[in-house]
Amino acid sequence: ATQAKILESMELTEVDPLLPPAVIRPLPFAGHAPRHRTLVLRDVVIPWESPVYSSALTELTVSHHHDDSPDLLGGRMDDFVDALGRMTALTVLRLQRCVLPRSESFSPAIFQPGQGGVVPLLHLRTLEIHGRFLDCARFAHLIHAPKLSHVYVHAVSGVLDGDVGPEDFLHSARAFFRLWPGDITLRAATLGQG
Repeated sequence: ATQAKILESMELTEVDPLLPPAVIRPLPFAGHAPRHRTLVLRDVVIPWESPVYSSALTELTVSHHHDDSPDLLGGRMDDFVDALGRMTALTVLRLQRCVLPRSESFSPAIFQPGQGGVVPLLHLRTLEIHGRFLDCARFAHLIHAPKLSHVYVHAVSGVLDGDVGPEDFLHSARAFFRLWPGDITLRAATLGQG
């Protein structure tokens, strides 16, 4: 396998926003870049089972323009959870317009205090999520991040959110995040307002 010994940061971007996200597999150096700390994916999908999602990463940004495509993060929910679990040094995580893989085990579009914490992200300090109510709530329930000091959630309603409106979403989000000290910014809107 090719090695990328001095690679510290990588940003991959699909240059034509009208095209669906590009799927890249495999990366020739994945798992062989010991200094790789920052990964930014804009309209690009690298499957979650890729070793590029390693314990060395400290910052991950995944962003898409196509927020109406199914499962933009690619793969199964188990693969996504496993990848998060491998990124033990993560301090900054940004998910923008990302649709989580569907899972039967969690479906509400509101936050439910007392649930979640499946994936320990013990160094995570900054979490930014921009997406549908359902995906924002589902993602926040996945993680346990005791050092989280900055949370930014911008959620918009979607067809899978059922009867949940912006007020319901905000109320449940405030209750969920009240246990985490620090700077918390929450925004919610219906599609067309966000």
